[in-house]
Amino acid sequence: MERQYTLQAAVSFSGRGLHTGEHAQLEIFPAADNHGFQFQRTDLKDKPVIPAHLDGVTGTARGTSLSYQGVEIHTVEHILAALVSLGIDNALIGVSGPEIPILDGSAREFVQQLQAVGRQAQQAEKTFAQVQEGLEFHDPQKDATYRISPADSFSIDTHIDFGNKSLGRQSAHLASLQSFPEEIAPARTFCFFHEIEHLRAANLIKGGSLKSALVFLDEVPTLAHREKFAQLFPGEKVEWAEGVLNKGGLRYSNEPARHKLLDVIGDLALLGKPLAFHVEATKPGHASNVALARFLSDKISPPKR
Repeated sequence: MERQYTLQAAVSFSGRGLHTGEHAQLEIFPAADNHGFQFQRTDLKDKPVIPAHLDGVTGTARGTSLSYQGVEIHTVEHILAALVSLGIDNALIGVSGPEIPILDGSAREFVQQLQAVGRQAQQAEKTFAQVQEGLEFHDPQKDATYRISPADSFSIDTHIDFGNKSLGRQSAHLASLQSFPEEIAPARTFCFFHEIEHLRAANLIKGGSLKSALVFLDEVPTLAHREKFAQLFPGEKVEWAEGVLNKGGLRYSNEPARHKLLDVIGDLALLGKPLAFHVEATKPGHASNVALARFLSDKISPPKR
């Protein structure tokens, strides 16, 4: 029997939401056996709770949003991936705003602080999300394909291809969740230069900057590029060159593929159980990840006795 775990103590973070731009305080508390992950809007009357479950997904545009009884929380995938990767089963996630702080665009700070406080074993037994046979899921709208294989623990491969010469085709591999803190957590979210104006027009990335996301330019930068960026992000310092615009460059040569892997884990956390199968994901994204989780939800094996 493997027991469930919670945090030994609370941890806190603060920052702006990537899309809403609103500042929020985030505090993660230990929780009782079988509590699972729940978000609590501490800024609202009666501090309503939003379960981290597939039934509550209301949006997947550049992040995963949840809602319960009309109360929303946005961009939940990074903190959920951090909790799942560290084997934590139960936590109450208090947020004083509508969106989880984006921090540097990765899960690194979440993981570091959670590791610092450590885990506390509980009495209840873990119930894993497992499959008994190989499965394949294809999302024709996004051209995303997932192959699921039975396994005793979780592992994942991701493959991405945006038709962008700065990124090229990339793959990432995670053999075990134990390697997540070093191999995946530091990988940052990303977008392409040509998307920025469209994303702003869609009322997204209000809190975005080169401190919270990678930005790729797949052509030689021109004066028009510089003027447009200065208009959208006044005061930002840019490493103007074809490729990634962020000073310091990439943390890994395949950082975007690693971040896509991170997102898959965070979205599959909405199954509500620790994961124990292998995933091979080709062109994954939030909408397809959530569709995969729904596909898997009625195919997960009952616990072995």
